[in-house]
Amino acid sequence: MIMEEHPFPGAKIADSSFLDASSERSQCSKCLKSRKYYCYNCFIALPNIASRLPHVKLPIHVDIIKHPSEIDGKSTSPHAAVLAPDEVTIHTYPCIPHYDSDKVLLIFPCAESLTLAQIASTAKEKSNRVKSAQECSDRSAVDTDKTQCSEVVSSDSVTVPHESTNKQQCFGDQNENLSVSNSFSGEDTGKTLKVSDPGIKFSSKRPCDKVDAASGADDDDDDDDDGPSPSKRLKETPSLPFNRVVFIDSTWNQTRNIVHDERLKISLATGLPKVELHSRNTHFWRWQEGTPKTYLSTIEAIYYFMRDVHEMFISKEYNNEYDNLLFFFCHLYSKIRKTSKGGKGIKAYERNGTK
Repeated sequence: MIMEEHPFPGAKIADSSFLDASSERSQCSKCLKSRKYYCYNCFIALPNIASRLPHVKLPIHVDIIKHPSEIDGKSTSPHAAVLAPDEVTIHTYPCIPHYDSDKVLLIFPCAESLTLAQIASTAKEKSNRVKSAQECSDRSAVDTDKTQCSEVVSSDSVTVPHESTNKQQCFGDQNENLSVSNSFSGEDTGKTLKVSDPGIKFSSKRPCDKVDAASGADDDDDDDDDGPSPSKRLKETPSLPFNRVVFIDSTWNQTRNIVHDERLKISLATGLPKVELHSRNTHFWRWQEGTPKTYLSTIEAIYYFMRDVHEMFISKEYNNEYDNLLFFFCHLYSKIRKTSKGGKGIKAYERNGTK
């Protein structure tokens, strides 16, 4: 079957035609080796195109553990490191970081793998339990303060000259405690500060006040009956139940060697969740004997994972935030499609008669 003209329908990817004008190889500014487009060892773009590349912001950090036998120039993992340098780190095996199993996901399909939907369901149940416990704690703290307040008023009322002052101070403390509980819990911040917590400092600003990122001005300055304008309102990313995801960049046989590494097995034993992505067909041109069409390239896997995370944990509305992760992939795909007349003679596009 011929290669599709648009392998990722609906994706909005930056124009890459300027890469065709960069036909000659040039030196990497860091290692000085001859490269084209980017350096797959230093993970930086070449100086002649660096300013024209799209920059992708990811919601969580990505670690890629690359097998040393994986051919650097043919791997797609550098695509992610070059296009999203702030959130992507590539480690070459046997270098494996130490991970906190409570906040890290490993993308690896196996019998024990979970889906993101299962991760989301578990996180929601945990969040509800924590919220209920916090609400009980808040009610208990307020009830305790009311009792203490009543006792203070009762004891101080014996001395008539100080009765009014002590009542005012007592109820002032009580009101302040109630204000702390109401302002710092629930939907505003997701956190609760106990009234007995030491070292809490208060400000005349409301806890939900924001500072405009561009001007440094408070949102309150531009508030009207309808609230601040969209351009002034800061968009916050909801707290995710994980802050890092690990991908393995290698052939399928090499992947098993990495997963069975003792250091990673220790992490797995402590609960590092393995996640299997929703099934999708790959558009990668590299052929791997015996692998199904659903085995994605590294950059495809990262792209689809970010989309799934966004739509499941951040917003149901996806506005092409991560499409440019496929910038280099789609450019190379288009060139291969053109030179091979639709993928003729390329095993990856001939298996099972379809792609």
